[in-house]
Amino acid sequence: MSTMFNEAQCLAEPGRAHYGGGLIVNPEFNRGVEGWTVFGQGAIKQGTSKESGNRFIVAHSRRKPHDSFSQKILLENGKFYSFSAWVQISEGSETVAAIFKTSDGKLLYGGKVLAKHGCWSLLKGGLVANFTSSAHIIFKSNNTGVEIWADNVSLQSFPKEQWRSHQDKSIDKVRKQKVRFHITYDNKTAMEGGVISIKQIKSGFPFGCGMNHYILTNTDYQDWFASRFKFTTFTNEMKWYSTEKIEGVENYTIPDAMPEWVKTLSPEDLKEAAVRRINSVTTRYAGKLIHWDVMNENLHFRFYEDNLGNNASAEYYRTAHLLDPQAIRFLN
Repeated sequence: MSTMFNEAQCLAEPGRAHYGGGLIVNPEFNRGVEGWTVFGQGAIKQGTSKESGNRFIVAHSRRKPHDSFSQKILLENGKFYSFSAWVQISEGSETVAAIFKTSDGKLLYGGKVLAKHGCWSLLKGGLVANFTSSAHIIFKSNNTGVEIWADNVSLQSFPKEQWRSHQDKSIDKVRKQKVRFHITYDNKTAMEGGVISIKQIKSGFPFGCGMNHYILTNTDYQDWFASRFKFTTFTNEMKWYSTEKIEGVENYTIPDAMPEWVKTLSPEDLKEAAVRRINSVTTRYAGKLIHWDVMNENLHFRFYEDNLGNNASAEYYRTAHLLDPQAIRFLN
């Protein structure tokens, strides 16, 4: 299964349903809420845009995060599924996720997006089915005080061969290009009839994966990992709440995300704590790491921007560069 998080452009009107909606019944809600049912304890209705007359579905009177609208579909073993929907909420901004609930109760995430009021965001993702089962597509928002709106929902299935063919075409288009070699002798005259062989000795783009602390004592894990990846980061060991669980008490014995006490700080205290944190951890490992994840998963949470202003992330990237100028700075 795969899940995508989108920080998509928010549009005044939703885009068209991909693949005409594909497997979805009544994807554009031109027939009211036909084909859709209530999931959980809320209620659903059809909404209409005052400006354009566009129709969409609304989940309201929600009591639990999963209370929403739902449609039953069939997932087939071995098929790849592309999912998309245009979503909006009734106020503020909240993360909205698409979930496939299978007949045996499993919840499979199919994508999520930061949805806002007043404009439509594209929630896009999908999954790979390694089983055959009926499932309900539902939508989730942890804030039960907001309505979830959706329009132009799409679910399209692809056989594995067709999906791989599309991937190969994308690789040919995006990652490959023609190169012309001009071979000469030392006197700059052109060489004719020469035979050229080319061997790729390294990839031209960063390719990495997360690792955990077990790699430190497992040589088989080290060899397997190093033979495949150029970049890595510890999944949890160097995150803030692992190294400073109690404010002011740092522990780098085994260097998961932000500690709970940080979330309760005022903007002034947060700024002071963040400066202390980035100076502490970056100075400790300066010159020993080839890259830093300066900001981790900040696109959808926006914690520092919401508390310290829109330039918060940029300021931390500048600080990381000053403290460890040779390291590559990443946004994870």
